[in-house]
Amino acid sequence: MTLAAFVCCALTIHAQLDARYCSTYAEFLDNHWTPVNDLIKNGTKRIMQLKESNHGYTAKTGDSKADAVLKKEALVLEYSGHLYVNCRSLRHKTSSLSVSNYSQAYRYDQNKLLVVAYWVSGTGVALSLAADVAAFAAPNNLSVPALIGSELVWVGTQQLNNHRCYLLDSEADEKGKTAVTMIDDEFMEALLADDQDLLDRYKATSRKNTRLSAANVLPVLMEKGIIKE
Repeated sequence: MTLAAFVCCALTIHAQLDARYCSTYAEFLDNHWTPVNDLIKNGTKRIMQLKESNHGYTAKTGDSKADAVLKKEALVLEYSGHLYVNCRSLRHKTSSLSVSNYSQAYRYDQNKLLVVAYWVSGTGVALSLAADVAAFAAPNNLSVPALIGSELVWVGTQQLNNHRCYLLDSEADEKGKTAVTMIDDEFMEALLADDQDLLDRYKATSRKNTRLSAANVLPVLMEKGIIKE
């Protein structure tokens, strides 16, 4: 998925209810999905809404039982070809994330999940992003207009530049909380140890908040070929 496509997912999505979900990370690894429609009383077909709210997404079917399961029990939601992770039970260094509903996710290295979630950051991050993304895109045959266009949309909604990438690769603990790892400089240095050019591109953004933002990290991970839908 390009950053332009990621931006499109910020809109409210309406589609026939073909969604499915996993309740645990183990189910995700085993490719064991449950159709959301199985939760609907009498199996009635409904239109599902995935609506942007509180810096994330809320899944609504119009059926109270299904909506409760999606809110409190589901971990991974696959919908219209995209993945979303319920951040309600995720913990980074024992702390809750800044969002408690669904955030978009990617498959990372086949059996892991990269969650792109809202993070409360300082101001000024967006100012240098367009130039950084353009500088990255040109030598890597990426669509500069699409990337810059996407950046303008995200800046307007204070989204991608205020998001962080988290790696989910473990089961929940006895309290039902799942630990995630924020993608930071140390992580990226280890990942890109064999690709100095790509590491230099990642580090070309001098401000730490800007460098760690999803706007900077995602294009690098995409170029590395380590994430996919």
